[in-house]
Amino acid sequence: MSERRQPLRRPRPTPEQHGAVERVTRLLARADLSGLAPGVDGMPTDEYAPEAEDLVQRARRAPLTADDVRQVWRHRFDDALEGHPESELAQLAARITVTVGLDAPMRRPQQ
Repeated sequence: MSERRQPLRRPRPTPEQHGAVERVTRLLARADLSGLAPGVDGMPTDEYAPEAEDLVQRARRAPLTADDVRQVWRHRFDDALEGHPESELAQLAARITVTVGLDAPMRRPQQ
């Protein structure tokens, strides 16, 4: 019997990050990479919220790649998503990056 992985202890998202986490959770639910069917047969609609938090944190530092998505899934589910094409994961990573970027505060150009 395998041990359950302990969740990472990290601060709750700030109010400005919360909107991005909610939107990324919805993106992940639509993609449903693990076949959990969020919102169906009693499965919570926010089933992928922990993964969304991880990906939002990464996307705030740099644009996401398919490898970022794989790393989060490997950590959370012990699943490297080998059955999913690279192009599918890359498209999802790009959508997440754009979603998170829409919530990023505007920065003034350096002079």
